[in-house]
Amino acid sequence: MLLLFALVGLKAAGVDLPGPRIFEKLGLSEGFTPLQYCSPKPSQIRDPASPKPASGSWRREPNLPVPAAEQVAAVIGGLVYVVGGQDYLGRTTRRVFTFDPATRRYARVPDMPTRADHTVVVAYRGDLYVVAGYLNSDPIAWFLRYSPRTRKWTVMPKPPLARGGAGGGLIGDRLYVAGGAPRSDPNFGVTPYRTLEIYDFKTGRWSRGPDMPTARHHVGGVTVGDKLYIAGGRSGHQQAMNDFEEYDARTNRWTKLAPLPVGVSAMGLVRHGSDVIMSTGGDDDPFRTGEGFVSPQTWAYDTRAGHRGWRRLPDLPRGQHAAAYALADGRLWSFAGIDCPGFHPTGNAYSLTLR
Repeated sequence: MLLLFALVGLKAAGVDLPGPRIFEKLGLSEGFTPLQYCSPKPSQIRDPASPKPASGSWRREPNLPVPAAEQVAAVIGGLVYVVGGQDYLGRTTRRVFTFDPATRRYARVPDMPTRADHTVVVAYRGDLYVVAGYLNSDPIAWFLRYSPRTRKWTVMPKPPLARGGAGGGLIGDRLYVAGGAPRSDPNFGVTPYRTLEIYDFKTGRWSRGPDMPTARHHVGGVTVGDKLYIAGGRSGHQQAMNDFEEYDARTNRWTKLAPLPVGVSAMGLVRHGSDVIMSTGGDDDPFRTGEGFVSPQTWAYDTRAGHRGWRRLPDLPRGQHAAAYALADGRLWSFAGIDCPGFHPTGNAYSLTLR
């Protein structure tokens, strides 16, 4: 095993290895790293027996071109933009891929001006906006715009708070960003934020909103109508929280909602009609307790008055966390992520038809 790690380290550093087929002789692909692949123990899969997953199944899609984790996605003009994240060695990247659901093919667009992971990403009036985020675990206060028309990046007014692992979304002409933390590694002892910051696209200025009830990072965030939803996350002592909270932009107030069916962090959160869709996530705690878990579950929360509550959708083929999610072409898409507690990024991609 030590020899294997040494070979992988040399390969990652660009050093030529002895013999062109040494990885094949070891039974591995040439691009293998021990961080890419893992097989979680049964005890590391959190998948309750009740209620049972709904009928239907996820479809395997072409892999993201490189293994990645902690990237975020948004949709513009029918294309999914998969932004930033961490590579298989845990290094923050500046790469941005597009995925075309019609052809099921990837392409590269110009890199971001800065490397960034754990970002908030939205589409507004045909452009992509990125609020960063972390750079190799350190918080950075960047706000970027990418124009698909000109294929150029622009630096926007910086947010007041440098943080990563926040959640957010658009309501009208305003971008809302909540939660997060000043640092992502180590996870333990980190004091997360309750802070809500609001960027007004019309005035070009940031302002402060009311703090959300529960401080946390590695959350999921999405907007439905005039409301922002923040789900799950981590605190300084808990790696998988079940808090689910709603911010109403009309009343400028937060409300605590029915908790998540399973507490998780680093999950996917997207909007489908009046539903908030939550997929996968986990407890990234393999070192403190020796266990941790990942989840294959997907749930829908109906935000309509009188209909509120969680219902279970089909499970993903395997548990994961820290993947990028997007809704496009009537399907929920999942890109890359981590299949075990800890850090083992993959390029796996899946999609699910939503009814």
